[in-house]
Amino acid sequence: MTDSSDFLPHFITEPIYVIAGEEQTPAAVETTTPEVASATAEEDSSPQMVEEPQEAITIKPIPTEGQNLKGCVIFVESSEPILDTASKEFLYKVLSSVKRGENDVLVANIADVEADSIEALLAEQNHKQVLCFGSNKFDKLKGETLYSPKQDGHKTYLSCDSLTAIAQDVERKKALWKALQSIFLG
Repeated sequence: MTDSSDFLPHFITEPIYVIAGEEQTPAAVETTTPEVASATAEEDSSPQMVEEPQEAITIKPIPTEGQNLKGCVIFVESSEPILDTASKEFLYKVLSSVKRGENDVLVANIADVEADSIEALLAEQNHKQVLCFGSNKFDKLKGETLYSPKQDGHKTYLSCDSLTAIAQDVERKKALWKALQSIFLG
């Protein structure tokens, strides 16, 4: 039995370029025959455009909790992995008032991430609503009025104070309740 790389130059007659830094297989190193290489050298005497390498964008994973069964993503900022116990209890109590449970939403702690990571998370999540508690990192809600739902197509966005601030202030609780009613109970 012969090596399959012996037949490769007969099937691929165009020049093969190896990009520096990429892993090479023995078959990929020399795939053009000498006749093809000299013919392409004559044809290819025009200057070649070389692109500058672009900076790699690192998307940092965001700590999340929940299964997003009802298409609702909730952004929080916390020093805890997701939320401290009191804030988590308050959040789920508020969500239960609009018929949402722990698995109906996806809670994401965006304290240590950049806007690219937030956009990547939203791109992979099927969501109809985004609630943002105590953060200005989410670009769509920068400069928006707190407790005032924003429609963007079929999606609704809401910016609020932090869960701790809401839990301690009756007026903020009322404002949140009114906003959530308009979003979830229509």
